[in-house]
Amino acid sequence: MKNRGRRIVLAIIIVNLFMSVLSIIYLNVSSVAGGLLHQVIHLVLSIVFFYFLYRGVSWVRLAAIILFILSGVSGIIGGIIMFFYLADTAFIVISLAMYVMHIVSGAVLLFSPSIKAYFQKADELKG
Repeated sequence: MKNRGRRIVLAIIIVNLFMSVLSIIYLNVSSVAGGLLHQVIHLVLSIVFFYFLYRGVSWVRLAAIILFILSGVSGIIGGIIMFFYLADTAFIVISLAMYVMHIVSGAVLLFSPSIKAYFQKADELKG
């Protein structure tokens, strides 16, 4: 159960990093938004955060659940609003896919018995 939890956490990390990189590439190629430095800093902080999530740090799991769900809900609302303002459709689709993935990631981190076992085992090894 522990190894399955670790694999699920790794899959969540890989998918979310992939979506972040895809978003950065699209934003900078299409010139929808600037701020490459801001985006790179966000990506580096995400990598650090995901490192601790992979290591099984419990408070990072709780923070990830909260951040994923808040990001997902606010992003979907923002995507719907952008749709009505006729913003770039490809950007809206990429954004909505990323925010749906955030909600799914938060739900999996919250409800998966395998992930709970993985973090519980990591806590036992540390304590």
